[in-house]
Amino acid sequence: TAGGKNIAPKNIEASMKDFSEGLVTEAMVIGDRRKFLSAVVTIDPDKAKAVPGAGSGPAHDDPAVIAAVQRAITRTNEEYAQVEHVRKFRILPRAFTMENGELTPTLKLKRKVAAQNWSAEIEAMYAE
Repeated sequence: TAGGKNIAPKNIEASMKDFSEGLVTEAMVIGDRRKFLSAVVTIDPDKAKAVPGAGSGPAHDDPAVIAAVQRAITRTNEEYAQVEHVRKFRILPRAFTMENGELTPTLKLKRKVAAQNWSAEIEAMYAE
């Protein structure tokens, strides 16, 4: 982070997925030379439809789905030190894919490519 703390994102990302009960399919924590941690997440469209109060519009913009992801992040933050808390997040409108270069053939996230592809969304979290 900008404060000089080295934080391993893998554990935080795994906790976000675990606490979301399958709603969050992928998570990428961002914090390199930033004041705080943020995350971009992808969601399971079927699980999003099952969220109580979810509407019929795009799941990534649905207030009920956003609240469900926020609850998972809040539970994740309870497990980690203050400096490791995810303060802001965005739900992406599509999943990370191999076709877009964001995943390896073994389905591991290519952080650099994903960060470039979603740079507008990431920068927006830090501009607010």
